[in-house]
Parts: sequence; structure tokens; C-alpha cells
Amino acid sequence: MAAPAVSGLSRQVRCFSTSVVRPFAKLVRPLEEATLSELKTVLKSFLSQGQVLKLEAKTDPSILGGMIVRIGEKYVDMSVKTKIQKLGRAMREIV
Repeated sequence: MAAPAVSGLSRQVRCFSTSVVRPFAKLVRPLEEATLSELKTVLKSFLSQGQVLKLEAKTDPSILGGMIVRIGEKYVDMSVKTKIQKLGRAMREIV
């Protein structure tokens, strides 16, 4: 059996050779199938021809709502937690 580092490297090489893109989504709770399908459709629009999408989604109740998505160098934080933090900073600037 291969060592974990070797099997991890092997997986990375396979992903590179087959052009697998692994975006990451952080959610408060698992998405319903229709919403998950819509998210995958949007993420696929960022891929080049021949690339395959393998979405990794994890739950994190600390974001309070919305989602955080990373695909390659692109990062979009639509979480309620971040919106509340931005609102708090804006209100402190006013006072």
C-alpha cells in the first residue's frame, strides 16, 4: 500500500493530467439537490473546455448563512457573517 504522501501526489497528478478542477464551497448546511445543481452549473461556466468539475462542499455553521466559494484563484464570500462584519465596520466609520 502506498504511503499517504505518495497517494496524495498520485491523485494530484491524475487531476492535472485529466484537467480536474476542484472548487470548494463552505455552506451552513448541505444544499438541496436543485440548488447544488445550479451551483455546479455556475461553477462549470468558469472552466475551460475539457476540464471536469469535482465540487467539494463542507458545512460550517459559523458563517451563519449564504456561502463561500473558491475556484482556483477566484474567491467569493457571500456569507452572512462577512456581511455583518462589513456592516459593523461601516457603522463604526460613521460614528
